[in-house]
Amino acid sequence: AALDLESAAVCPDLHPILWANAPHSPGILALAGTGSGVIAKNGAGEWLHLGGRGPTIGDQGSAWALAAAALRAVFDALDEGQPPGLLMQTLVACAGVAAIDALPAWTAEATKDRIAALARDVAAAAEQGDVLAQQCVEAQASALAHLARIAQQRLQLPPETPLFLAGGLLTGSQVFRAAFLRAVAASGAALTPSEPPLSGHRAVHAVALLSPQPSWITTVQASLDATKRRQAAAVQSTAGSRNRYFKDQDQRQRETLPPTEQVAVDGDPLDQLSAKG
Repeated sequence: AALDLESAAVCPDLHPILWANAPHSPGILALAGTGSGVIAKNGAGEWLHLGGRGPTIGDQGSAWALAAAALRAVFDALDEGQPPGLLMQTLVACAGVAAIDALPAWTAEATKDRIAALARDVAAAAEQGDVLAQQCVEAQASALAHLARIAQQRLQLPPETPLFLAGGLLTGSQVFRAAFLRAVAASGAALTPSEPPLSGHRAVHAVALLSPQPSWITTVQASLDATKRRQAAAVQSTAGSRNRYFKDQDQRQRETLPPTEQVAVDGDPLDQLSAKG
């Protein structure tokens, strides 16, 4: 109603990227951002969605999962009596706390997005050679690659099936991307990883033009009340335009009258003047 729409098409966020780039052919999309997930389809239109069930049940290979794994790893190392390493120092600094012991309280209050933001620094520590960070990156990248392999097997997709990569962690972190591609290759899935040519609004626009529309798109019609509000607003707008037209026309006519015929803008009203005034 706020957008004054007659109808809206609603769908999950992963679907448009895959269908826009492989509308009538097999394809797999692996996404690793704050959350994660894998979606795949075959040439017959059958599809499945793996992972992406939130941080509690499973966001394998996501930025949140990578950050959470790193936090657990540094505390396991601390319990084992290992000296503070680069990853531990990085997490303390990036969380903005005074010491490692303050991290548990910080994580209890931090939002999912705030915890996921630590993944960039975990990846940076891995690039600098921190062993704990590297182990976390390898584990999460492998978990996401495993989902892509399972998707290929369940739908019996051919080896030449494109594997589209999306999400800030997969496209923005070279160390995570490289670990993911190694894991895909090691799994025996002879897929073809690539960037999706269409993403964002371009993907949404491409999907909007598909005919017939896929079954995962739900079209929601505007309610009768919303329709009536739009009609009333249109009538009011038309009336307002008409009133403005006549007001403007009257103003132009007044301006063309001689001064003695125009409306007086100062002085007393006519009914208050005396016979001499």
